[in-house]
Amino acid sequence: MVFLAWFLGSRRGPRNLLAQLPETFTRQDAINVRQQAGKNAEGTGNMLSQWVHRGYILQMTDDSYKKVESEKK
Repeated sequence: MVFLAWFLGSRRGPRNLLAQLPETFTRQDAINVRQQAGKNAEGTGNMLSQWVHRGYILQMTDDSYKKVESEKK
């Protein structure tokens, strides 16, 4: 749990990209945020898959996602 608290509080990396997205977002929104952070669009699918697997987001449709409520709030 300590690692999770550290990871969620980290200011770098993909988790910070998630913080820049609205509560519901599309794949294109995620691509735009990645590109604004200087990352390529090709990694978006993997990033979204990892977030779903880790329980950070839910996939609503083929192209839309929703953040999972955090216990930190």
